[in-house]
Amino acid sequence: MKLLFEVLILSVLYQVSVSITNLLNLPIPPVLVGMGLLFILLATGIIRPKHMDRSSQFFSRHLFFFFIPVVVGILPYWEVMKQGGWYLLITVIISTTVVLLSTAFVTMLFKKGEKM
Repeated sequence: MKLLFEVLILSVLYQVSVSITNLLNLPIPPVLVGMGLLFILLATGIIRPKHMDRSSQFFSRHLFFFFIPVVVGILPYWEVMKQGGWYLLITVIISTTVVLLSTAFVTMLFKKGEKM
């Protein structure tokens, strides 16, 4: 039951972010606005991280299934991918590495701040 409630919270946040994006005519995806809203709610303590434990574990365990539609969507462009796929692969590897390293760096900064 807790998992359903947490998913409901995430769904409401997504719908609010879609509304904000449409209302303000923002050129960014609603998912980014939703992540910002969730961050603000977590940072202010309105939502505590322990309140989202079950849904975060569920989505982390089943993350692989979220990539299946992406792979199926790319299949019609296989010929294009064969011709210029190396550029895309290099871009994905570099950007993923930068994101992982920057996330690790920020996490280490926050961990150091907690010890003080």
